[in-house]
Formats: sequence, C-alpha cells, structure tokens
Amino acid sequence: MKQLSKNLGNIMKNPSTCIILLIATLFIASCETTGPRTKSGVGYGAATGAILGTIIGHQSGEDGEGALIGAAAGAALGGLFGNSQDQKEMRQQAEMERQRQEQIAAIQRNKEQAVADRNKMIRYGRSIEDPEVLRAKQRAESAEAKLNQLRLDRQEALKRAKELEEYRRREEAAQREIGEIAN
Repeated sequence: MKQLSKNLGNIMKNPSTCIILLIATLFIASCETTGPRTKSGVGYGAATGAILGTIIGHQSGEDGEGALIGAAAGAALGGLFGNSQDQKEMRQQAEMERQRQEQIAAIQRNKEQAVADRNKMIRYGRSIEDPEVLRAKQRAESAEAKLNQLRLDRQEALKRAKELEEYRRREEAAQREIGEIAN
C-alpha cells in the first residue's frame, strides 16, 4: 500500500503523466456515446498498454507509473482504432441503406412505368388482358368443369340405380317363379 501511494505521488508530480491520464480519462468518458468497437478497443488497449507499461516501467524502476501511462496510452490508441472501426461500419450501413432506398425507388418507378404503359395501350385501343378478368375467367371455367363432372357423376349414378332396380325386379320375378314351381 505504501508503494502504491509513493507511485501515485510520483505520477502526480510529473505533468506529462498527468496530461496523458487526463486525456485518457476524457477519452474513456466520451466513449459512452460511441460504438461497441470503440469501447472494446479502449478496454483491450488499456489492458495491453498497462502490461507493456509495467514491463517498460519495471526496467526503469517505475512499475506503477509505467502501468498507468501504458494503460492511458493503450486506452487512447485502442479507442481510436475501435472508433475508426465503428465509423467504417456506420459508413457501410449508411451505404447499404442508401442502396436499399435506391432499389425501392427503382421498383416504384418500374411500377409507375408499367401502369403508364398499360394506360397508354388502353388509350390507343390495343387489346390487353386484365389480370382480374383472367382470374375470373379461370374461376368460372373451373366451376363449369366441376359442374359438368357432377352432372356426369349424377347420370352415372342414375344409370346404376336403374340397373339395380332392373336386377331387383328380375330377381323378384325369378323368386316368384321359383316359388310357383316349388309348390
């Protein structure tokens, strides 16, 4: 604890260290409104910088100061790199949205052109098939085909019913004759 207090005291005496820490603190604080890569860049940069700063500071006898300076510098560099990645992603997303809007506009123009072409053909008296008329025609033809099939089925059933009646009548006549002969 005494060593930490001594290191913090030494850090505060060095103006360049204080400025770096202040800049890093302000940068980290500004990351609240930035993207995820900026935030993770600050974290990874601070961790990496602290490790490297500790190693370098240890060689000069200033472990704590080196760690803090390394962490601040690493956070700043990591944040800058992460921020550039966030900006690149935002530009890509903006470009994709622009392209999507262009596609929507092109589809709309094509629809409007198709309507205009259709209206033009109608004005000049050219024959065109209206999709609704075509669908109605298909439904009517389907219903008529079903009706015809039902009529054929009914005729076939009536024919079988007549045959059945004829066979029953013949069977009864044969049974009567059998009864007359057997008595």
